[in-house]
Amino acid sequence: TLHRTPDGARTAFRGDLDADGDYAVSLVGADGSGFVTINSTGTQGQFDWAPGGARLALLTDSLSNGQFHCFSILPDGTGLSDLSDLLLGANSGASTVNDFAWSADGAVAAFRADREVNERFDLFTVAAAGGTVTNVSLVPSGADVSDYAWAPSAALVAYRRDDAVSHVPELWVVLASGVGNTQLVDDDGVAGVTQFAWSPDGNRIAYTADHALNNAQDLFVVAVLGPAPADPQVSEGLLPFQGVHQLAWS
Repeated sequence: TLHRTPDGARTAFRGDLDADGDYAVSLVGADGSGFVTINSTGTQGQFDWAPGGARLALLTDSLSNGQFHCFSILPDGTGLSDLSDLLLGANSGASTVNDFAWSADGAVAAFRADREVNERFDLFTVAAAGGTVTNVSLVPSGADVSDYAWAPSAALVAYRRDDAVSHVPELWVVLASGVGNTQLVDDDGVAGVTQFAWSPDGNRIAYTADHALNNAQDLFVVAVLGPAPADPQVSEGLLPFQGVHQLAWS
């Protein structure tokens, strides 16, 4: 897989160049100059440039123990920084990062990890070059963050979080700073919120859920910024066991 900076000046790719079984990310200029491989003792996984290309983030098993940390690095291969800082978390002995995503402006990265409680995955944010790691989800005991998505404005991040009792996913939204954690959609039925997507203006979120409790996923819209829709249900009432499978904004 290749990831180029927006200006095309640098390319990142992942491969086992020294045939040792560990995959590492390398950086190279468009003309082949400035080749550098990001060093770590373990294999490296997900990687992507921040919007604007100021830094590259990557997951790496730096201790070769199956636990991935999230790092970021400058395009020239310098300035490596441990964004997730798992060693300072309460679950430092066993914690791992599952995935990460850049905010739209590339200033902040969000990542999902069991940094505080083993096998309980919270959502965290941190500045692009590292620093204070903030738990923005505050997941209750026995619950996890399933997935998340940045708003187009980069100010907010939405996420699905299990209800502590029913374990059915609810939809929440929070500022990147961790302030203003707000539940947008409650859990109900046996499925809860199954998927969601931000509107291009960031004012609304479309989501699917079985609010009718008929084993069919209907499509709904909830307001995040601005007035709530008069009728939050977008799809027609669906027959049992039929439903919306994919959603996308125009």
